[in-house]
Amino acid sequence: ADFKMGNYCCSREKEDNKTNDEESADDSVHESMDKIEEQEQTAPIFAIMTNGQGVVRGAMDDISDEISVQLSRGDRAKVDDVVDMWDDLHTWDGMYRLMQSGKNFLPRPRSRPVGFFSFLDEVFDGIATENGLLDMHDDLDLLEDLMHKACHSKNIRRIEKAFKNYRELNIKRLENEESVMMACTVNRANQGKAKMSEIMIEEILNLVVDSDDFKFFIQYANRTLDKHAGRMSSAREFDHSLWGLATRSQWYLWNNWIEASLTKARYAEVQASIYPEREREALYYPDKPAVRDDEADC
Repeated sequence: ADFKMGNYCCSREKEDNKTNDEESADDSVHESMDKIEEQEQTAPIFAIMTNGQGVVRGAMDDISDEISVQLSRGDRAKVDDVVDMWDDLHTWDGMYRLMQSGKNFLPRPRSRPVGFFSFLDEVFDGIATENGLLDMHDDLDLLEDLMHKACHSKNIRRIEKAFKNYRELNIKRLENEESVMMACTVNRANQGKAKMSEIMIEEILNLVVDSDDFKFFIQYANRTLDKHAGRMSSAREFDHSLWGLATRSQWYLWNNWIEASLTKARYAEVQASIYPEREREALYYPDKPAVRDDEADC
């Protein structure tokens, strides 16, 4: 079946089926549903996708720096440190690219979920295909294979060369995607935010949300964006987007993962963005513990 935006309703049920006891417990942690729905309108729906670019860039910078460090060590080079960092980036970017392309290697129909690029094609007259966004993924696959072989060799010089080629092409890929995604997501308001949230969940986030690596996906993104704060990408926007797409029970879990991966000051920024009516003392006094939602409501 072809992907059509018209198939989506303009609202999404945010609550899971819960017992009365579970609902009572949630009420002590979360705002009322009316308040949540009001705040949802300010959530940057596609910030997971746009800020994902910053995760990949930051991770590549870290690997380049680590390669330089290990090259300087000569025969004492700890190649495994570079290999571990590469494995993490490859896993994270693999999930991110799955959200973009909609390529699904699980035994289910290929037509759904369609991924971000198919959404862009549908809404913006084939813009992703016209700009070859998916073609660059195929080109990148070849260089990733060479990087894997270099890592397997444990030769730091070979790794340096393979990663240099990979990084150069990946930067071109990111620049190409950014030029398309930023222009398109700015215009998303014309489609209605409720409908956009529905599409983001059903056709993009659902490609990875049930993965065993989803906790890693959230925490790796937060650690990397936190480390490289000051760029256009930010952990605050990434997490605000997650909050706007999550059910109550999902956010209770994801929020714990986020808190564990950020500094107290950065976590306070995230909370202040999501709950702007609450004063976050830790935002101004980083040495003090961040205020948790369950504590704030006591």
